[in-house]
This record gives sequence, C-alpha cells and structure tokens, in this order.
Amino acid sequence: MKFTFLMTVFALISAFNTPTLGDDAEIKAVLTAYENAWNQHDMGQPFAKLFTENASWVNIVGMHWQGKTNIVKAHAVFHQIMFHHTALHFNTNPQITFLKPDVALVVAKCAVEGYTDPSGGKHTAQDDIMTLILVKENGQWLIAAGENVEVRAEAAVNNPIKD
Repeated sequence: MKFTFLMTVFALISAFNTPTLGDDAEIKAVLTAYENAWNQHDMGQPFAKLFTENASWVNIVGMHWQGKTNIVKAHAVFHQIMFHHTALHFNTNPQITFLKPDVALVVAKCAVEGYTDPSGGKHTAQDDIMTLILVKENGQWLIAAGENVEVRAEAAVNNPIKD
C-alpha cells in the first residue's frame, strides 16, 4: 500500500516536472524575440525582458558582462556604434536539451549580416553559434547565460565531428 502510494506521488511529481512540447515552443519564442529585438535595434525593454536579473554573457570577442543591466547596456552601445544596420537570423532548428525540467541548454546557429567595427574594420556576413542556458522562472523561459562564437569556415573543414 505504501509502495503504491509513493509510486503514485512520484508519477504525479514527474508528470508536473517534465518538459513539454510547449516548452520547446516557448524556448524558440525566446530566440524569436531575441532576433526581433536585434533586428529592430531595440536593446531596451524588448531585449531586457529575455534575461534573468543575474544573467551572464560572453560576446564573440570574449567580453564578459554580468547582470541583465550590463548585458543590455553593452548590447545597446554596440548597436549604436556598429550593429545599427545589421540583421541576425536564427536557424529554425535549435538544439534544445533539458538539463532539468526548468533548465535548458540551447545551441542555436544564426547568420549575422556584415558590419563595421569601432576601429573601422569591415566584417562580412558570418555564421555564429550561440550557446544559451535558459531557466524557467515563474512560468517564463529566460536566458540565464549565453555566449556566441563565430563559425570560421577555414576551421570548420577540420572539425572531426561533422553535423
């Protein structure tokens, strides 16, 4: 009797803590919102609402920003000085791995249009990969950590693991 009761409780807890297809869709919606904020160059509230308060971000050249306020400020500055004409587009099939029911590892490929850096260097369009940790807080998926890296074609040909 105790065993049956415990198994029923465990089954109910598991059912309520298991990620659903809805979670996949909600996580993809975070990527869409990120893309929209980037492409509209609105690094204010539309961008800020995607992050936890204590989020961490490492950008493509290794700058580390801790906290939502710093992440938003840094992105806003770079959008003013170099990304104001640049669009970003995520691949439609990010890799989503649930580490826990409320924690997801997301690897998302994206294409970024060319831009001019603060030193005047011209950069052509490039492919990037973002690695994100999303957490579900109060029923909403938010970015807790992220890093983006450039995919370098000359290095990719030597990748021993082709995907």
